[in-house]
Amino acid sequence: GSFHFKGGDDYVRRVIRLMAGDKLLDTNKAYSMKYNTRGLYVNGEQLSNHIAARYEPILIKGMGYKPRPNTGDGASFSSKPE
Repeated sequence: GSFHFKGGDDYVRRVIRLMAGDKLLDTNKAYSMKYNTRGLYVNGEQLSNHIAARYEPILIKGMGYKPRPNTGDGASFSSKPE
C-alpha cells in the first residue's frame, strides 16, 4: 500500500485490524482504505462520520495532523489477499 505516515504503517495496520474486527473489510480478500479531507473510505464506500470517528484519531495520530484541504494530504492503502 502507499501512505504518508510519519508514524509508519503501524497506524494503518492498527486501523485495518480494527476494521476487520468490525467487519468493515475482510483481510482475506482485496480491500482498500482511503482517508482524506473528504472522509474515510473502505473499498470505495464512504464511512459515516459516526463510524469514521472510531478510526480517524488513530490515522490523525499516525499522520501527525488532520488532512488539510487542497494539499493532497491523506493516506491510502490497498491490499491483495494474502
